[in-house]
Amino acid sequence: MRAHLPLLLILLSTPALAGGDLDSLLNSIPDAKVEQTEAAKPDAEAPVDTEVTLPMYVHQVESDIFASWTPKAKVLKKAPKANASFLIRIGREGEFLGVSPMNLSGVKAFDQSALDAITSAAPYPMPPRALDGDADRGIVVTFKARQALKK
Repeated sequence: MRAHLPLLLILLSTPALAGGDLDSLLNSIPDAKVEQTEAAKPDAEAPVDTEVTLPMYVHQVESDIFASWTPKAKVLKKAPKANASFLIRIGREGEFLGVSPMNLSGVKAFDQSALDAITSAAPYPMPPRALDGDADRGIVVTFKARQALKK
């Protein structure tokens, strides 16, 4: 609105103009020059961020693990609400460094199927730089019986 304020003041301070007078008044207003910044230029390309974000990486690892997770149907029927969480430590090159249980389901066959999936899915994709130095922390993957029932 500020850019149009001088024009508005000119129009308000001018007596009523006939159609042709208004056109000549508008044509006499100089065009404003607009300079484009480097970022606004159409041919300036934004840098592409090829780094995978941490949530994307966790999703990739989970997808790989769940693709190899095949718990037995009778185990799932026996414990349809079973859940188990594991902390998976992954090296800089995606190598499997270890696993620690965070929360076990209490159903040995269910927990074992989760561990089997974790080890068989290795090696994992290379982790993002956000995980550098955090290999001891790793990522947590949760297995849910209901999730396997939907497969």
